[in-house]
Amino acid sequence: MTDAAGALERAADLLETVGWVTGIAMQYGYKESDPVRLLQVVGYCASGAVVKAASNSVEYQAAMAALSCKIRQGMQFVATTSRDTVVAWNDARGRTKSEVIDAMRHAAKDLRNEAVPS
Repeated sequence: MTDAAGALERAADLLETVGWVTGIAMQYGYKESDPVRLLQVVGYCASGAVVKAASNSVEYQAAMAALSCKIRQGMQFVATTSRDTVVAWNDARGRTKSEVIDAMRHAAKDLRNEAVPS
């Protein structure tokens, strides 16, 4: 069994602590707080954060499918794969970091609720 909900929660944490970007999976740069000025990741897109947070490809696929499902609930959007849906949604004009983080946390909650027997 995979922990796709955990992957989504870890991905949301990455966006909060490292940063969020659009138009690219991850962005490198220098953090102002880094006294050594090492080149490092300064932001992830939604799918890039899930890649980083997932333990394996099965967990990644399950997390992306759950996030895609959550995204599709709130919009008229058709894409061929979960990744296409998430990437297009992440990069949409006007999208905010808070919206992406909230969608990840809600998708994780939905997965956890599904795991609870009725």
